[in-house]
Amino acid sequence: MALIAIGLLIVIAHYLVKLAKTWMKGKYREKTVIALTVSLALAASLSAHAEPLVISSGVAGGTYHNVFGANLSKILHEQRVENNLVASRGSVENLDRLGAGEVDVGFTQADALAAWLNHNPGAAVETIGALGQECVYIATAVDGPIDDEDDLGKEGVKIAVGEQGTGSAETWDYLRTLESDYMKASTFYQGGIRTLAQVKTGQMDAFCG
Repeated sequence: MALIAIGLLIVIAHYLVKLAKTWMKGKYREKTVIALTVSLALAASLSAHAEPLVISSGVAGGTYHNVFGANLSKILHEQRVENNLVASRGSVENLDRLGAGEVDVGFTQADALAAWLNHNPGAAVETIGALGQECVYIATAVDGPIDDEDDLGKEGVKIAVGEQGTGSAETWDYLRTLESDYMKASTFYQGGIRTLAQVKTGQMDAFCG
């Protein structure tokens, strides 16, 4: 079942904000900016950037790295902006790298950004645009104890949410701040195909991904 729709954002180091937004002003007024527009905004702003731009994407082999990251890198190269695409564990590591000044651009889920900013107030990062909406899916066994989202608040329900630092784990942690009953569930920070298989065998009641 789809639990909630969340925004996928592109976030940049604060020192790039003025340049990129100046270029975008008057050209693109929609709140949601597609990846190409963001890429061209960065390219126009950073054509004279002395060092290669570093993009922190996501897990190698995953959509954030192989699709969003690769496409952004390709477009920037076409606009003569040198850049390096680096894999990461997910949204939180992208934000940590941005906050530490290790990278210039990163992808993050909106709720992961909200949670990260709560722990890092005043961090020198800013959202430049949205790439779209994603759904968080909860996989459950047909004959398991979970039929709808209300059942996620049952005492002792076992839910795997992905490794800590991933977008799905951050989404679940954020949801628990909004719905206190979800705190009753037993949360396991693990993911992957093997964990999904544990839902079928009954070792887990649900998988958030």
